Amino acid sequence: MEYLTTQERLSSIAKKLGWGYILIHAHINLGTLDILPDWLGYLLIYQAICLLEDEEESAGLLKPMGIGLGAWAGICWVMKLFGVSVNMYLITLIVSVISLYFHFQLLTNMAALAEGYDCPQSGTLLKLRNVRVVMETISVILLSVLAGTGEEWAQWMVIVLAFVQLIVMVVLMFQLFDLSRTFRDMEIIEGTEEQSEDEGHSH
Repeated sequence: MEYLTTQERLSSIAKKLGWGYILIHAHINLGTLDILPDWLGYLLIYQAICLLEDEEESAGLLKPMGIGLGAWAGICWVMKLFGVSVNMYLITLIVSVISLYFHFQLLTNMAALAEGYDCPQSGTLLKLRNVRVVMETISVILLSVLAGTGEEWAQWMVIVLAFVQLIVMVVLMFQLFDLSRTFRDMEIIEGTEEQSEDEGHSH
């Protein structure tokens, strides 16, 4: 296994999350093929969580949900690829609720990680987390109702909400990549804690 320094590990966590969110929220289709699949984004996020749990133990609890969300994204990707359309409103609603909690907690852990290393992105990540969960909650609860009314004002509300969500996600991705650079450039002396403990035992 390749050894990663603390800086490299922390930088990798933020970078994998940044790319993961890009894959989840960006869609480029060639016919029915989405070449930026959500399941690949969740794979990167899962890899980030595996590294993150060494720093934030509670992040490890997100791994089963990450696998589930990735599997669901894979099923939807295959169905879209083959043009299969099935009414799965209840399942989609349940997945959306799980996704809300998953990303809320994940960003909470990332903000705590950034704060633990005195990174300036910590506060911004918390604000983006809060805005994101509010917007996603509105989407889950209201958009299905509003979109079905056929009213022009409802259609405009859907467009405005989608635009705001896009801005929030773009800012979040930039923050994660900026955090990755901050981690990469900081100075962390490997083994400092172990050395301090040894010195304490020797006295």
